[in-house]
Amino acid sequence: MNFTLYKDKISCLMAFDISKIMCFALFSLFMSFSNFVFAAATYCTGTEDYTPVKVTIPSPITITPEMEIGEVIGTTTSTFPRGSTTTGCTIAGTSGTVPINGTGIPNGNIYPTTIPGISYRAKMTAGWDITGINNAYWPTVGSYSGGPFTYGVYNGGTFTIELIKTGTIPGNVTWIPGVLGTIQVITTGKTFNLIEFYSNDPTPIKPLNPACRVTNAVIPVALEPVRSSLLKTTGSTAGEKSISIPLTCSMPVRISLGFEGDFADSENSVLINTGSDTNKNNVGVQVLDNAGNPLQALVNLGAVNGDINYDIKARYYALTDGVPAGDVSSKIYATIMYN
Repeated sequence: MNFTLYKDKISCLMAFDISKIMCFALFSLFMSFSNFVFAAATYCTGTEDYTPVKVTIPSPITITPEMEIGEVIGTTTSTFPRGSTTTGCTIAGTSGTVPINGTGIPNGNIYPTTIPGISYRAKMTAGWDITGINNAYWPTVGSYSGGPFTYGVYNGGTFTIELIKTGTIPGNVTWIPGVLGTIQVITTGKTFNLIEFYSNDPTPIKPLNPACRVTNAVIPVALEPVRSSLLKTTGSTAGEKSISIPLTCSMPVRISLGFEGDFADSENSVLINTGSDTNKNNVGVQVLDNAGNPLQALVNLGAVNGDINYDIKARYYALTDGVPAGDVSSKIYATIMYN
């Protein structure tokens, strides 16, 4: 990360953006020959909040979801602009450490995201003069010596974010990162909050040339009309029909199908009736797997290569006793997910 923490130098006179700092020996000399007035430094107490720094993440992030668990499926470079801290104080102490952490509880150097099956790790790439910071995955701890840190202006910079596969990954999803990482300074027995990197911009995450796809994006299904007398009691069913979902995979890959919809009875996988007839609260459509059981939200298809069909079934399902006549309409959505 191309970030500069300015340090007061004891042995020389330096000019910085944040302040003009004079060494003590030269300070005494100048006071003898001029009428300049020098303000005393304001020292931090350790109670200061982080300075929030918004980072920019290129959008979208493309991933290769068919990679193995534990592998990097996508990489992006995050940038942040030059700016000023919200606290104008100096951290006393001529040496200390600089911890950098991601957000959440890490597994080694991998932090969770809000997306199932995807975690992240990050590292500074350039621009720091702090020992042990550059190209070290978070959490990491750098060190410094030679003068106190002074809050004020910080340079813009970059760091690398790598997305790691940790489980089954949905298809197209959106990531809102929130807080990505924090920087602190530890010296003189105190911990000082410095910077908090964040992004609240929705970032689409899309598969790059996905290995598998559904060959028919929309599959209309017409259940045959049935007599309402077949649905006299709650839980009775009628009009079962088979449905095939055609899939094709261009390479061997392990996938699942995720199913979503609006359910009147999720335990029995009964979709609500979205029709406008008076029977909309009395009858729904039950969806079953190829074994005749209520369809689960996630169905593991295992290793797939080439063309396959996944078969499900649909039928009318009485939600109450005495279902009146009328139209029935329901929808369910299937998404390819990579194991």
